Amino acid sequence: VAQGKRIAALRGIMNKHQTDLRKTQQGWFSLSRAAEKANKYMSGAMAAVAAVMALVMGLRKAAQAAMEFEERLDNLSALTGLEGRQLQWLGDTAKQTSIAITGTGVRIKQAASDIVDAYTKVGSQRPELLANKEALHEVTTAAIILSEAAKSDLEPAVKGLTMAMNQHNLGATHANRIINSMAAGSKLGAANIPYLTQAIEKSGTTLNLMNISLEENIALVEAIAPSFSEAASAGTSLDRTFLKMKAEGIGYQDG
Repeated sequence: VAQGKRIAALRGIMNKHQTDLRKTQQGWFSLSRAAEKANKYMSGAMAAVAAVMALVMGLRKAAQAAMEFEERLDNLSALTGLEGRQLQWLGDTAKQTSIAITGTGVRIKQAASDIVDAYTKVGSQRPELLANKEALHEVTTAAIILSEAAKSDLEPAVKGLTMAMNQHNLGATHANRIINSMAAGSKLGAANIPYLTQAIEKSGTTLNLMNISLEENIALVEAIAPSFSEAASAGTSLDRTFLKMKAEGIGYQDG
């Protein structure tokens, strides 16, 4: 009887331990679920905060871009004297151009503010274009296409195009002809757009006076470029050679 009582007591103790163990397990399970819910809540809260921050940053970036665009437009007006409807037209056209694809399939990648800046540079190089907003835009667009074709920045392309126009006395209607010639020359020859620009600056006026076309000028530069590491030296060499030919009455026939 005494032994049976001891066994019963032992069983009671074991049952109590098992009951306590189950309660502990249930408590840990509840705590785990609570922690999981807290994690989910925190994750949701963090995602919401991140979304708000992204929205705020996006709005700030848009505001900064709009401010920069207005500054470039004001700069264009100050340097060129353009204002009113002409200035508004150029601003609206720059925005449209920044998301456009040309007829030849070239996607414009420059921001509207960069295009307005290019208007300013083109207008400063060719002041007569300021009286014709369409021509100013046409030449600027040609420079953008040239920069895309040459995989260069916009500024060297603007300088190359306007330099060729100035040296060979070519108007806005020749813009596409010029960029096609320069792009072809830089693709097939040794001289890139900046090199061509510097060489034409040194030689273009003399060659033009001898009725040598821009295309021939580009071909000559490409032909001698491997012998001259500096573009200015190549252009000066061409200039001196043709001045000597002109002085001696020697006409230019071919390469």
